[in-house]
Formats: sequence, structure tokens, C-alpha cells
Amino acid sequence: MRNLFILAFLVFFFQLQAQNQQLVQKAIDHIAQKSGEWQLQKADYSDLVLSSMATSEKGITYIYLNQSYQGIPVRNAMSTIVLDAKGKVVSDAHNFISGIAEKVNTLTPVVLPEKAILHAGGHLGASFRGQPIAKGRSEKGQLLFSFPELTKSDISAELKLEKTGNSLSLVWNLQLDMVGSADYWDMNIDAVTGEFVSKHNYTTYCTHHHGAFDKHEKCEIGTFRKINRQATAVNKLLHTQQSAAASYTVYAIPVESPNHGDRSIAFDDAYPAASPFGWHDTDGVQGAEFTITRGNNVHAYQDKNDDDNPDGTDTNGGDNLKFDFPMDLTQDPRQSADAAVTNLFYMVNMMHDVSAQLGFTEEFGNFQQKNYSGKADGGDYVLAQAFDGISLHESGQTNPSKINNANFSTPSDGFNGRMQMKGVRCLLMHLKALKALFLNTEARNSVCLSLPETNPQLQVKWQL
Repeated sequence: MRNLFILAFLVFFFQLQAQNQQLVQKAIDHIAQKSGEWQLQKADYSDLVLSSMATSEKGITYIYLNQSYQGIPVRNAMSTIVLDAKGKVVSDAHNFISGIAEKVNTLTPVVLPEKAILHAGGHLGASFRGQPIAKGRSEKGQLLFSFPELTKSDISAELKLEKTGNSLSLVWNLQLDMVGSADYWDMNIDAVTGEFVSKHNYTTYCTHHHGAFDKHEKCEIGTFRKINRQATAVNKLLHTQQSAAASYTVYAIPVESPNHGDRSIAFDDAYPAASPFGWHDTDGVQGAEFTITRGNNVHAYQDKNDDDNPDGTDTNGGDNLKFDFPMDLTQDPRQSADAAVTNLFYMVNMMHDVSAQLGFTEEFGNFQQKNYSGKADGGDYVLAQAFDGISLHESGQTNPSKINNANFSTPSDGFNGRMQMKGVRCLLMHLKALKALFLNTEARNSVCLSLPETNPQLQVKWQL
């Protein structure tokens, strides 16, 4: 019986592969038919590379083809072909470069990849004494280098063609996960001259503006609190004392913050299609692999020293997966660390589950340790880091990105997304406190209130 099952699986697998190849060929044939309209020469589309391919639940197939020349891909030169469930092309788009053969400057590198990495570090203002060490190749064929002085993880290097003006320059495309910051660079160094060509940061930063945390009582907060009460009531109806779902005491969606409502109990089974085995599974078999804030979609933990690793004290819900921790908003947030990490774990999981309903699924490159469907690359769950770098900030390393900030790095599929939630330093004073401050003092035009910072120049000025 077991051998029969394996045989049936192999037959299904090869049939699926054959069907996919047919769809890809249809996409290539479509590009050839449109070449005149798109002003493409045969060399412009005769060496296409399948970048990715995904099929939705409705049978719509999306095929992404990368233009290349003599085996070297052209950066950002892509065509998207969409086929319906019957295999008919229903949509197309491209930004291929026409006349590619005449625009390529060379296909032979002069600069070695190790030198390109050093040039990249120099462009970023990094200082180092050592040299990159070759480690072999990745599963996708890129050269891999170790250079701990510059990056946290291995550097991948691959030859590509980059459009510069009206020509195509041969470049070393480098992936740099930087030491000392959250920057994750996709950088290109000219493979002939060693000069910088272009870069893109996979990390998006979110520096909070002044007043971002004000309590706007006359705005929509009342509506949010009303929705929150209704959501809590619905949760109580859907879940009983015997529910096997993990529970979390959090500021549940749609409550944005403590200013917008109260904490309530949320569960991990709201979207079974997106997380069929709950939020603490990683093997696709019923039962949790972790009782801490870790699972298939995210690992949430404290990273106060900003080394990207857990500080050592994991938030644990126990065998019952009950994450119910006290929170005191009048104290330093680190006094309520377990509650904060629980909220972070909940929110990232909800972002995963809700976005899956909107099409950001396994086959379209979402973040998961195990892809239950077997489509696309797994091994890329989100690393969600709470209080990230706060210890460095307090020790005098006043990098502005370490405070009042957040960032998210989104490298290519198969690599972990990284979310870093920084500490937020606020000065909260009520009107009564201000009145008391001036009750027995002379009238002044302004007063400066110093914060307990390592930087004595950091003050908040209250204008009268």
C-alpha cells in the first residue's frame, strides 16, 4: 500500500510539472507573438528565465519571466503573463530592454567578487581589516562569502546586467545584511571598474512623528472602543471553556493601542485556512511544537542588545498555551515585557492570516517556516524583535534608529523577514500637572523639562 501511495504521488508530481511547463511555454510563445508590437528583437526574448510562478485558488496562473542575455539575468527586466483556468492568456506586461545585444558592454568580469564586496563596504562607509572568505555556492547558484566585519549573514554575489543610461553594464549583485544596523542592501557594483552602480534597501523604517501618540478623544477612539466591545462579545460566543485554541490577552484588532481601547482575549483559530494548525505549529501535524511565542509564521522575542537573537527569557504560555500577562502602563514597558511580546506575536500572526485572505499566500511568497501546500520556499518566518536595541541606546550609543522607531526587512522568498520594534520615549504630562508647576512660580514665557537621558542636551520645551 505504501509503495502504491508513493507511485501515485510521483505520477501526480510529474503531471503537475508537465502542466506547469506547458503554461510557461504558452507564456513564452505569447511574448514571441507580441514581439513586434513590443519592438523586441529575437535576442531580447530567446533566453528568458522563469523567476517565479504561482496559481491562485481560482486557477489563475501568474508567470514571471526575467530577461537575460547569454545566461546573465538583466536586473528588473521582467514580464508578467497571466493565464486563466483554461490556460488562456488574459493579461500581459513587460519592461524588457529592446536591442539587448547591442547594449551589453561586456560579459566578462574584471573585478573579482571579493573586491566588489570591499568596494560595496567602502561605499557604505564601513571600516574593516579582513577580507571576505569564499564559502561555496547557494542552492540557487550564487557565490557565498562570509565577512562578519560587514554583515550578519553570508553575502551572496551574482553577475547581472544593469541598465545604465542607454547601455547594460555587467555588475556584481550583492546581498548585504549589515552589522550595526537593520539595513539589508541589494547592491550592485560594476564588475569592470569596481564603481558603485545602484542599491536598494530591503528595510523600511518608520520614525514616529511628533504627536503620534496623542490621545485624540474627539476623533475616532469612541468608535474603536465600541467595535472592541462588540469584538470581545463575539469572541466569547465563539469560544468556550473547552476550546483547544491558544489564548492571548492583547489589544486585539481593531484596537490600535491602549488609547483606543482595552485588552481582551484573542485566539489563534480565527483563520484556519491561513494557519490550519494554529500559531505554534511548524511540522503540519496537530499539536504545538512550541509553548513560547514562536510558530510557523513568527518568532517574537526580546532583543534589547540588538544582536538579532533572543535575550534568553522567552515568553511562555505553558502547556495550555495561555498567554495572559499583567501590563502596567505607568511603568517602564520592560516591566510588562511578556505582555508586550505576546501582543507582538499576536499582531504579526494576524497580519499573516488576514493578508492570506487577500492573496498573500504560500505560493505568492508569504512568510512561513513550513509551507503546508508545498508551494514556493519555506524557512522564512518573521523574526519579530521587541525592545530592539534599547540597551545600546541607554548605554550611550545614541544611534537615532535605536529609539522611537521600527523597521521591517523583506529579503527574497526563502529568507526570514525581520521586524524590529524599538523603544519609545515619551513625556506625558496632564494639564493639572502643568498648572501645579506654575502655581507658586513667576510667570515665564517658557519652561524646559529635562528627560532622564544619557544625553543631557535632550530636553522637551513646553511653550506657554
